Amino acid sequence: MPQSNFPSVPFFQERINGLKETILMLDSKLKRLAIWRFLIFLLFLVLALFIIDSGLYGVLLIYMPSAILAFSFAVKQFNRFEYLKKQHENQICVNQQDIDILKQDLAKYYGGESFIDKNHRYTQDLNIFGMHSIFKLINRATTEFGESKLAQWLKEPSQHKEILERQAAVRELSSGLEWRQRFQASGMHYSNTNKSFRGLLNGMLKPNQLLDSKVNYLLLAGSMGVISFAALVYFLINLMEFLRGMADLNPYTLLFVFLVVIINGRIIKRHENVTEELIENSQNNVQILGGYKLLLKLIESSDFESNLLKNIKLVLNTRNAASAEISKLKGYMELFQQRGTRNSIGKNYMYHLLNSFFLFDYKITKGICHDFNASELMRRSGINLLPETDF
Repeated sequence: MPQSNFPSVPFFQERINGLKETILMLDSKLKRLAIWRFLIFLLFLVLALFIIDSGLYGVLLIYMPSAILAFSFAVKQFNRFEYLKKQHENQICVNQQDIDILKQDLAKYYGGESFIDKNHRYTQDLNIFGMHSIFKLINRATTEFGESKLAQWLKEPSQHKEILERQAAVRELSSGLEWRQRFQASGMHYSNTNKSFRGLLNGMLKPNQLLDSKVNYLLLAGSMGVISFAALVYFLINLMEFLRGMADLNPYTLLFVFLVVIINGRIIKRHENVTEELIENSQNNVQILGGYKLLLKLIESSDFESNLLKNIKLVLNTRNAASAEISKLKGYMELFQQRGTRNSIGKNYMYHLLNSFFLFDYKITKGICHDFNASELMRRSGINLLPETDF
């Protein structure tokens, strides 16, 4: 980590000015990328219509996946620069907080009022929490887990060895201004609430009837997906040939599609309550997972010298990387959010259309509840460890 002397207000103000200049450059790049993304989409659409009109269905089967991948790459690049812009905006807030601390202007910052215990033997006397408190001065947490851990450290006596380990970690982090600010800014991308994250884990811990026969359901979802795809392709080819006057419209192709949709609809309906419960548990938790993923990834990719920080990194990288586990779960949750529930407003009807053919509900439910053991999620993804560095 880079070394730096104790900074002053002009030092942080200079950093803010530099970050603002970078944001202006990123804004300009984002505008160009948005235009290119739109032009690429139009080009792909025109070429797809030309291929269909030419009757080159074999070429279409190759072209469509390639076009989707290329457009996805363009979207990914746009999102990457959008993230960089947000990261720089967060770093401005971090530097402004450091300026406010040096100026002792802390009125707008959280003082840990929720941790106040009037019966505690010393927190009231020492102003540990509250308007002009130690907590407000040193708190840099971006998650409620981190704030809870800091409050715990301030309220509960620790063993001599633990104190020495923490002091060594603090000395190491205190000299790494760039790393500290990047870490804090990374955690500010998402709004994190401890209560809703625990709700997510509790929802995943509930017994799931879909998983009682997970092999059978996996085979069912896979086989019906293949049959649905074959029925849909068969119908579309016949429809294209009919529109071009090359063949009669075969009613059995449409009947086959309707039959598949009806069967899949009954399968989906049978366990609709299970899937809707999962979606409700995941509401507003996708962003929380994103916040933890960014923080964990930065810890996993950093080199530390103190034993405490080394041990945290070691546990996070045991077996699969913790950030990768969180990222995978976040991906499932994001896809499931498109489904919505009976009472949802603005649900994605394209998801329901594709779900009718490919049984996405089953694949995603299996991914969430079987690929992830919620009882081990906190240990494997380091949620219990994260607060050690999250301030």
